[in-house]
Amino acid sequence: MATGNGAIHTKRTPAGNRASAHRSVSDRLGRQTKEVTKDLRELGEIAKDAAEEKLGQLRENAAEYCEEGQDTLKHVQRSVEQYIGERPLKSILIAAGVGLLLGRFWMRR
Repeated sequence: MATGNGAIHTKRTPAGNRASAHRSVSDRLGRQTKEVTKDLRELGEIAKDAAEEKLGQLRENAAEYCEEGQDTLKHVQRSVEQYIGERPLKSILIAAGVGLLLGRFWMRR
């Protein structure tokens, strides 16, 4: 309570009540800490599950891209084999020309 001269008087509690109040606060703090710990563990599990799900999606996408790349490579290989089969002399001359150019560039380094 406040008095006319601005001094504030507080009510003093016996030592037993203070110890009881302290335990009550400690108990509440302990319970709250356990709840927060539990919530953090649950959040960690959710984050882990989300990461695993995203990783699975990435693996699927990577597998699809890999298959597409292999299909494209096989198509290119068949096209080159067909071209060589249809024009063997021209293919040999092109390969020799490319080899000569690469050899010259390699020697300049």
